[in-house]
Amino acid sequence: KSTIAMIRNKGNVYKAKRSEMADLRAEVGVLARTADILNNQYNEVKQTISSMEKERGIAGYTDTQDKLEMISAAKGDTDEKKGEILEDMSDMSDKLNQMIAEKKKCSCADNQRIATSSWEM
Repeated sequence: KSTIAMIRNKGNVYKAKRSEMADLRAEVGVLARTADILNNQYNEVKQTISSMEKERGIAGYTDTQDKLEMISAAKGDTDEKKGEILEDMSDMSDKLNQMIAEKKKCSCADNQRIATSSWEM
């Protein structure tokens, strides 16, 4: 009896999942159609703006503005990377200066040791 109940349970689960898949497929169709409608509306608005720009003698203004915004965003990214590189270089310079100072300390101590040992002789 438990095998039959298990098979019925699996059958019911399968039917529920199949129904859910059908619902999701239908929703995908609706969303695809909505995306097409929105793209068409966007293109119509873009054409309307373009014709209004031409009427007012400022053809290409929106395109220029969009390009400027893209360039500004790219410049911001570049400036951020540049700042990171400068920080890295500053850190590296500090480390090098510290290493040089340590070497000078060691060489000064060695020179004093050599000088005192040569005076003792």
